[in-house]
Amino acid sequence: MRWLQPSGTVAAPEASVNGPAIIVVPPPRLVPGTHALVWRVVSADGHPVGGTLLFSIGHRSQAPQDETGSAGAIAAAAGRWMLILLLVFGSGANAWAALSGRSPPDRRRAIAGATTGCVAFMLAGQAMDLAGCGLLGLLARHPWELVAGSPFMWTAVLAIVAVGIPLAAPRGLAAAAASMLAAALSFAASGHAATAEPRPFVAIAVAIHAAAMLFWLGALPDLLRSTREIVDVSIYQRFARVATPAVLALAISGTALAAAQLTSPHALVDTPYGLVLSAKLVLVVLLLSLAATNRLVLVPAMARGSMTARFGLRRSICVEIVLGAAILALAAGFRLPLPPRASLGVNGHFHGEHVMADISMFP
Repeated sequence: MRWLQPSGTVAAPEASVNGPAIIVVPPPRLVPGTHALVWRVVSADGHPVGGTLLFSIGHRSQAPQDETGSAGAIAAAAGRWMLILLLVFGSGANAWAALSGRSPPDRRRAIAGATTGCVAFMLAGQAMDLAGCGLLGLLARHPWELVAGSPFMWTAVLAIVAVGIPLAAPRGLAAAAASMLAAALSFAASGHAATAEPRPFVAIAVAIHAAAMLFWLGALPDLLRSTREIVDVSIYQRFARVATPAVLALAISGTALAAAQLTSPHALVDTPYGLVLSAKLVLVVLLLSLAATNRLVLVPAMARGSMTARFGLRRSICVEIVLGAAILALAAGFRLPLPPRASLGVNGHFHGEHVMADISMFP
């Protein structure tokens, strides 16, 4: 909570919470001119929600500008993206190794260490975003208290558990399943979907969507490596048998989540959240097209001994990995815009010489 006076001086007013209301006591000796009360609260899904109330005393002057930037939100989204990538290479790759019987290079310690550092970076960004402060603000205790009490702390804990299970337990289907479960639940623990109704249904859909995505993308590095190591195409056929139901689960759960977050099909192009989702859907369609080409064209050609098909499959998987990373970046970016279902109201601020009004209308 910041009170910006006409001169640009920033004061920290007293504020208390009474249920859903925030009661603010103005600073003493307010000078004439236009003042701005910048408020910021943490919503139920862990994301910050804020705004600015303008009013004038005596006469109207130029409104003071709030210089708080969005560095925290960007850092939090970047940290979330890197964390998802690590879960792909950790939990997703382990799940594929357990199902396929293959032994990929042992990078468990490296992934666990990188995940710990990434979690710290993500939580620092979240703390800056929740407190509305800059990097120096992290020296205070308040931003860390906010992030410790937010749902993102559960996301961080579950992500560390997901990459820690393979370190503590021997490789096997049970350990891979437990790691995948923790990783999938880390997605359902926070984010806009965490408060969408009906909550139990949406939480399950998020976990299924995340697990299917982690498995599919987590298998790609090993499949790429196999194009250089083996001639037998049974590994690709085995992946196709498992990936087909995973893609089906991904599509069904993704459709359900989109329906829960969007208010109408027009929101796909009329809202910032919908535009991010539309871009993600375009990349997913390209990814599915490549996967279908691999299964129906390139793998059968490899079975007939075509080296051209082998090189083509290698290039195709490389493109799939790049597309997958871009899709995950857009998924991490969902935290920046509000979903349409959370912004059904229309808000307006009117400020004239003799009257001020804040009007909110809801259908």
